[in-house]
Amino acid sequence: MVQTVTGPIEAEKLGRTFMHEHFCFGFPGFEYDISTGKHVLRDEAVKKCVEDAKLLVSQGYNTVVDATPMDCGRNPEWLAEISDKSGLQIICVTGYYAEGFSASGYWNLRMHCGGAEEEYAELLEAELTNGIGNTGIKAGLIKLATSHQAISDYQKMMLKGAAIAHKRTGSPIYTHTEDGELGFDQAKLFLKHGCNPAKIVIGHMCGEIRTSRHKEIMDWGFNIGFDRLGAYDGYHPEDREKTICLAKLIKEGYGNQIVVSQDVICQRLGRPIEWPENEKAEWRNYHFGYIHDAILPMLRKEHGVTEEEIDKLFIDNPKRILG
Repeated sequence: MVQTVTGPIEAEKLGRTFMHEHFCFGFPGFEYDISTGKHVLRDEAVKKCVEDAKLLVSQGYNTVVDATPMDCGRNPEWLAEISDKSGLQIICVTGYYAEGFSASGYWNLRMHCGGAEEEYAELLEAELTNGIGNTGIKAGLIKLATSHQAISDYQKMMLKGAAIAHKRTGSPIYTHTEDGELGFDQAKLFLKHGCNPAKIVIGHMCGEIRTSRHKEIMDWGFNIGFDRLGAYDGYHPEDREKTICLAKLIKEGYGNQIVVSQDVICQRLGRPIEWPENEKAEWRNYHFGYIHDAILPMLRKEHGVTEEEIDKLFIDNPKRILG
């Protein structure tokens, strides 16, 4: 069974699935910005998210994994309302975000006290098996994140805790990398701690266009995410490059280990983002519907990717990983 925010479902009922999106997301601290009350009104935020969720349903998608970490504005009750009003099945995650972007102070302190890996594992396990707070809503998988250059001691602690909870519960793990950086290191640490690579997705690997790096990780049994299609921040390869890379991997037999998403944020929590004028055009594709309207036609027409191969990305692989 797979835990959604409205209850458990059979993996067969997942249907076409995006494995990494965000309905509402805010970096820690957003809730104390004096402008937040003006800009993030619950009913308005939910209404906007419902509209986007209905768009996905109209395009034939059934399920979204909302990959928002617990310290970045995750709200399972909002997600349940969005699901009820749109008909889209939503799965929420448990886990903290990467050090430097997260509310890491508490767990850094726990590391100094000893035993933080076990404490963190207990937290993850509780949200997976008992529910999140008093909501009665259970998380469906573990989110893990690393930042740049090297996996810090704090992030190693989080990884070890996630590995413990993963082995106890069988929960899948979905990771954040910075454009694929440290994906290889994540995979090595997961293997070292006895995790099942078939239940783990190394995320944002579309930021890396050397297929040799993708293959090395997948040859160890891991899945990878091409999950920032449409996103832009000055560092990512262009979508056309990502699509060429994805098609090449599919044609070389790796399509059964890849999932595809956009990493869209429907509603930012805190002040609205005003992109610099020179970047506004670059974010024009950062919205739900872009993969369906632009990326899939490109894969079909320009690279000869078949409907069966596309179904693996959106149906078969998510069902295997989440089920």
